[in-house]
Amino acid sequence: MVDEEFTFARRGATQKVLSVRLSAATKWRRTIAWLRRNFDPHYEIRVRSVVMKDYGDTDFCMKTLRFFVRIKKGQPLGVKLDSLQHEWAHALTWEGADTYIEEHSPEWGVAYAKIYRTFLQWDYGRSNGPLLGQREFSF
Repeated sequence: MVDEEFTFARRGATQKVLSVRLSAATKWRRTIAWLRRNFDPHYEIRVRSVVMKDYGDTDFCMKTLRFFVRIKKGQPLGVKLDSLQHEWAHALTWEGADTYIEEHSPEWGVAYAKIYRTFLQWDYGRSNGPLLGQREFSF
């Protein structure tokens, strides 16, 4: 099975193709790095996989000025990635502790849709071309 292809070229040599399958852990780490690069909130986000009942949650610590995103440990990768994107959208649209906003407000829905749309195009960094919509979002 070919999961990823890298092309190497040397002067005067033919191109060789090396196929590499990405592990779930690599996809997880690449997704977190991609989110930080392309959907950067005003504060740092720490992501942890933990034993919990819900799929995920997000908290903000006023003392450290950091978001803490917790994702349920032991889920299939697709569920973890969906939960991560959901919680990341919460961090992007957070208004502050003194402001009451709807948990899944229209602003949150737009942020989540933008993250999800570009994630589907991104493919874990395997394509070299520009992605539609990437780096055009400001929250």
